[in-house]
Amino acid sequence: TVFVPIRTGMTVDAPSHLHCHRKMLFLSFRGSSQNSGVGTPYIWTATTGASEIGIGEDITGYQTQPGDVLAIFGRNATYQLQGYSIADFALSTISPEVGAIAYTVQNIGVTYSLDDRGVTKISATPAYGNFNSGTVSRLAQPVMDEIRSKVAASAVYRTRNQYRVYANDGTGFIMTIEGNKVAGITTLSYPFNVTCACSAEDSTGKDVVFLGADNGYVYQADKGPSFDGAAIEASLRLP
Repeated sequence: TVFVPIRTGMTVDAPSHLHCHRKMLFLSFRGSSQNSGVGTPYIWTATTGASEIGIGEDITGYQTQPGDVLAIFGRNATYQLQGYSIADFALSTISPEVGAIAYTVQNIGVTYSLDDRGVTKISATPAYGNFNSGTVSRLAQPVMDEIRSKVAASAVYRTRNQYRVYANDGTGFIMTIEGNKVAGITTLSYPFNVTCACSAEDSTGKDVVFLGADNGYVYQADKGPSFDGAAIEASLRLP
């Protein structure tokens, strides 16, 4: 019912990533992380608390962590932003070597993302630094190597504990988590090329995932017994 254009003042006013954190709107422009003031996402001026933080490399995603800490992902490193506003913001490093490929950062209890080393997770730790990161997909590294240069989007199915990554050629993978461990990883294939994805819940609390495709259509994933009317191919190989 309401449409509000947000103008940040950037010459090319087209952010790559956005995230809501502590009642602030965060937008990324290459290596610049910009935020609105607290409770004023429509106003992008310093007098209302808007600010800018540079991380030194292209930002590839945001995700709020336990304790209301904001994780800011770069392609080659991961950072944490602590504080309630520009008055007490403090940026520090979670991992100087592990980052994330753009559009792969998702949260299912803990934060997962795809990096050169495979799927990594960030979890809280009582040790100094608050968080640690580690690779959880080493046994499926060939799958990760095949898809990482073609990543287009990602999504989560919270009721299934699944993390999914989609490539721009219709392929992808599904990772299922049980507890704190990976229960399995399998590949997927669609008869269209995914360009973006959105995970949400409907009015009943059921998971819904929508996929945008390069043919101009929007699809709802895992809906019905066919691929948009076409038969689903399947095979079974016995031991």
